[in-house]
Amino acid sequence: MKQSLFEQRHQAAWLRFDKRLAFLEKGKKLEGSSDDFAADYRRLCQQLALA
Repeated sequence: MKQSLFEQRHQAAWLRFDKRLAFLEKGKKLEGSSDDFAADYRRLCQQLALA
């Protein structure tokens, strides 16, 4: 898979994760459960391993 297609396919999830992470860094409570955050983190790590 080409890099541009890979980035396009996953960009929305990365931006959503970045927003949630910014909330945590500011000490704000996450929307959704911590299980969702953990699952999103694992998914992001898998994607980075492929990249």
